[in-house]
Amino acid sequence: MIRYADDFVCTFQYKQDAEKFKADLIERLKKFGLEVAPDKTKLLEFGRFAAEGRGKRGAGKPETFNFLGFTVYCGKTLNGKFSVKLKSDRKRVAKKLKALKVWLNKNKTTYVEEIVKKLNVSLRGYYNYYYVVNNTRMVTTFVYRVEQMLFRMLNRRSQKKSYTLADYRKAKAWFLLVRPNNPKQI
Repeated sequence: MIRYADDFVCTFQYKQDAEKFKADLIERLKKFGLEVAPDKTKLLEFGRFAAEGRGKRGAGKPETFNFLGFTVYCGKTLNGKFSVKLKSDRKRVAKKLKALKVWLNKNKTTYVEEIVKKLNVSLRGYYNYYYVVNNTRMVTTFVYRVEQMLFRMLNRRSQKKSYTLADYRKAKAWFLLVRPNNPKQI
């Protein structure tokens, strides 16, 4: 069982154990006037043998699930061994990018240094939460998208184009956005 506050994931080796646990959990929660959210509760074939089992049935890749802002999926290491992998939940990333875009548009007239300071605070928080092993691609994509939004916002501050792409790259030297360090092991 993996738990955080009121969210949890339970793993079982056998399907009948999972079904029994689910039935028992629903029954137990009823005693306290609580119920399981049906849209968040499901049984998945997941794990070391899921790909093989689903492949035999022609069901495709193993299913994924979202937990605490990450999409959890079955993968393989470089040696070809099974591994549980994490990547940022696309919906959460899109929501964060949309919020940053709104914030940038509201703060167009603020000094660039102040904008970059606040963006760096936001980026550090993002890195601290999402920069884990196997999630490097999603994190670097996020940073790239933030840089694109900053470039567009800087060009919309006046009626003429403030920066060409070459000028923007030169200017990045004096308003550096923080970069992620090494990913965390979980």
